[in-house]
Amino acid sequence: MLSPLKIHFPPELCKNLQITHTCPAEFKYSISFAECNRTRCDLGDFIIQSISGDDYWIELWTFLVKKEGYLDIAVNEPSICIALFLKGNLVGHLSGHGKVNTLANTYNIFYLPTGTHKVSLRIEDYTLLYIVLPKNFLKGMADEHSQMQEIVTRLSKRVESGTLLTSFPLPHSVWRILKRMERLHKKGAALDFALRQYILEILALYNEQYKLGSPASRIYLSAREKSFAVREYILSNLGDAKLGGLNQLASDFHISPKTLTKQFKSLTGKTVPQFINDERLEWARRLLNDKKLPVFEVTQVIGFSDTANFIRRFKKKYGISPGGQHSKKKK
Repeated sequence: MLSPLKIHFPPELCKNLQITHTCPAEFKYSISFAECNRTRCDLGDFIIQSISGDDYWIELWTFLVKKEGYLDIAVNEPSICIALFLKGNLVGHLSGHGKVNTLANTYNIFYLPTGTHKVSLRIEDYTLLYIVLPKNFLKGMADEHSQMQEIVTRLSKRVESGTLLTSFPLPHSVWRILKRMERLHKKGAALDFALRQYILEILALYNEQYKLGSPASRIYLSAREKSFAVREYILSNLGDAKLGGLNQLASDFHISPKTLTKQFKSLTGKTVPQFINDERLEWARRLLNDKKLPVFEVTQVIGFSDTANFIRRFKKKYGISPGGQHSKKKK
């Protein structure tokens, strides 16, 4: 299987480009039998290790970013991705579908739509393992394993949107699988069989966590897992003006407001109200920059019920009114 995506380094940010095919020995995560491509430029040091099979493509990305910027990811055909975020918090912008936040030590499954998608980079180190599968892979697996049917159905409804399913903390079982993958050697069919088994194990673990994430099962999650679930719920419902505040969310996820505040701040660096406010305002700023929407429509889209309140908060955060942001972009 060929990789359906390719990284493009923006020329204005990536001067003094150097490309080699040797991976540094000191890297924490490495795949001894993978093909390695290393790109160094003013933006940073980017190492991509890749493995291909008949029906999967695996890449391990290690980005050491020296200055803030972005990369463009070109996708030539829609694909299913299993993404394991091992280090660093990435912000992606799916073409036509808005922002996608990912946190370190989480994993997710999603359809990646065709098009060019932007990944914002801060001065930070990032490590991401992603596995690309053909669209019929999950369907075939669901036919063999009926317990996977729900997640396959949900994914099939998101082919066009590219929206992620819920992110979950990486369980210890996944870390053990990664360690076993690191110890593999290039042995033809034996290697291919082992990698396929590990992919199935990761999917099965995700499926179990996904089922536990349903409203009826939230009570069984740990406090930290509940804070992850609250974050994902907020991001999925930002546009709902009736999205609950701290007390309502704590009640819905069977956790005390005090514990949720502590865990949520540890996870995001913000309280629940701060996180909701900042995410809505950032969404509004993108809408004002990218679309010709009047301010009152933006207010409704992002979940504010009061335009005056939205204008006041926007100006406090960005030092400019929403109307001023709109005019600034037009110039």
